[in-house]
Amino acid sequence: MHRLPPPVSFALGCALAACTPSEPDAPAGPRPVEPPPAAAPTDPTPDPAPPPAPDAKPDPKPVDPTPSEGPLPLTCPAVIGTDPRIIELGKIGTGEPADLRKLAKWTRVVDARGGYDHAVGMDDDSNVVWAHDTKSMVFALDSVAQDGTLLVHELLNPKQLEPQALHVDAIGDVTVGGTSFAPGAAGGGTIVSLDSELDERWRVKTPRLWAHDFAVTRRGETIVRGSTARQEITLGPHTLRNEWLGVGHSMDILSSIDGEGRFQWSRAFFPGVLQMAHLHDSLYLAGNFGHAQVDYGGGPTQGPGVLARLEDDSGEHIWSVGFPTGLRAVVPTGDEVLAVGFGQGFSMGGPVIEGTPAAWFDRDGCYRGSVDLGTGVSRFVATPDGSLLVYGMSLSGSSVRLGPREFAVGARQWFVARLAPSLEIQWAATIACDGLEAAASDGRTAFSCFRDLSRGRRLLRQYTLLVL
Repeated sequence: MHRLPPPVSFALGCALAACTPSEPDAPAGPRPVEPPPAAAPTDPTPDPAPPPAPDAKPDPKPVDPTPSEGPLPLTCPAVIGTDPRIIELGKIGTGEPADLRKLAKWTRVVDARGGYDHAVGMDDDSNVVWAHDTKSMVFALDSVAQDGTLLVHELLNPKQLEPQALHVDAIGDVTVGGTSFAPGAAGGGTIVSLDSELDERWRVKTPRLWAHDFAVTRRGETIVRGSTARQEITLGPHTLRNEWLGVGHSMDILSSIDGEGRFQWSRAFFPGVLQMAHLHDSLYLAGNFGHAQVDYGGGPTQGPGVLARLEDDSGEHIWSVGFPTGLRAVVPTGDEVLAVGFGQGFSMGGPVIEGTPAAWFDRDGCYRGSVDLGTGVSRFVATPDGSLLVYGMSLSGSSVRLGPREFAVGARQWFVARLAPSLEIQWAATIACDGLEAAASDGRTAFSCFRDLSRGRRLLRQYTLLVL
């Protein structure tokens, strides 16, 4: 196991008990950066290593990573309880993971001829929206009630719009973005907004923007996080230029679209943003950019990772926090956000975390504790009540560690577990899929699984929706 040179502390604004942080030690090893945009993988790896970084030299004196702006307290409250927090086995005890297909209360299956993307989302009433291909290579959205009753089946318009990003808000309204294979003006990047009945409200063309994820504000505005490999992109009245293209960076973009489909503001980020979370009135961005410094709006922050908070009505920077590891994800949990890092073998002020490190932060940028998420999980979905869904794929067959337990996982199987807000394992399961996406509400969990099957010379992709 690779271990960073001791002592390595989590360099945080308001770290541990005070807002006067020490300067971070930059870890040795490869220099990660945000990967260039690419089609969503149909054969994802479970635990991606940070990609190589550009030829960017670190500042000889690390930048003070204290959140640079905003209404921060003079001191952060002390972390209460054990740190790192402990994942409890709960009812699973020494038992083996269940078969996810047997845990499902109901399933739906669709056969298709192409090899295209899929997605799943869930509203606060546990109704499910499922995006998938069909036998006629026309993409569809299904709205399904929590008991499995099909409410609406709607073909996406244009019909060749491959769903690469899907968001379902609390009341069931839907935003879907992707690339249309339709000829002429109908082709290229498109974002579509639909109501809970899957009736279209608006659509915008984004021919050079690859949409990755969405958020919807309390004012009804849609925030899109996307990327482009182009030197320049125009979104509504805003033109953005890539200042880092010369060193191999794509340009990541946040844009706000109002309820009529009009762009309100757009901001570019160099290096890029790996993931976005929305909580209350704020956007939280997770970045991974090697040993370079990055400025997300409040001045330079030392890498290799950054967590930043922005206002959701303007995209204005509030604070940024530097990390000694690149970040792969940020998810909302209750009134805090959980930042999940790459790497193993470093300390956040207490015992060394041997697996995937994660840390909670409040809206003021104060560190609120950490947890070791183990090994073999690479995707994370949070629910409003603070529950956490973790999952990852094993290509060759290996064990997955979650808390104190090692779980055996077969080749090309996914390991999935749901943790209560107390970090007790509620259930754990495995499933054989070539691709898996997940969504969750406070009480339910939905999965979209596909398998590629050969029938003669034809490729059949079978999509399965499973709801627990």
